[in-house]
Amino acid sequence: MTLIFLVFRAVAGLLNEPQSSMGDVHGSQMPHQRGKEQLIKKSLLFGIASIVTIFVICILSFKFMTDGCIGIFCVEETDFSVYELDIPDTYFPVDSTINELLPLSEPMGAQEAVNKTVYWGEYGIAVYNIHSFKSTNRASSMFDALQNDASRFRSHKDVNYSSQKADQYFSGCGFSEFGGYRCAAFIRYEGLVISLSARTDSQMTEEQFNQVVKFVDELLSQRYD
Repeated sequence: MTLIFLVFRAVAGLLNEPQSSMGDVHGSQMPHQRGKEQLIKKSLLFGIASIVTIFVICILSFKFMTDGCIGIFCVEETDFSVYELDIPDTYFPVDSTINELLPLSEPMGAQEAVNKTVYWGEYGIAVYNIHSFKSTNRASSMFDALQNDASRFRSHKDVNYSSQKADQYFSGCGFSEFGGYRCAAFIRYEGLVISLSARTDSQMTEEQFNQVVKFVDELLSQRYD
């Protein structure tokens, strides 16, 4: 914006500069000649202002397309990294194969997006996704999409944790379209969306899954205090 101000200031100075005079030698310029110069200068100012305006509009449009928001309408930047929201290994079955949090190849419009997968036994699997958006609208849309995908999931007596501070929260269990019986929880704090799902079994029971969800939400609650 400083550059734009300097451009306008320079052009304004051009318009207001004293007219060069030939009067000392040949007399004053003709009125229509001075008017023509003023018209040229005004046209120059209009042209530069138009170019600058188009440039600014393009920048703002690009920002809106990439972030889903502009300036003060974006989510305030957090003072923590998504990697600080990892789940300790102790929450998963013994002898699990635990992968690190890794960036997702398709962030779905998020500023940051990471994924963690955990495997145990013959069929056990847990998937942990974190998406950090600059726009609350985009974050809310993702949460709604996740909840719609889990429309066949129902509340479970042992997955009974309920967040008191999250902007949006869902948990339930049911048969997944990807196969098998699973439990899932979705949590949104401002522009951050958490998705956790697990195929429950004797090694990862519904009660254990509930404890993992509780840990994640309490961690988020502390970060957003």
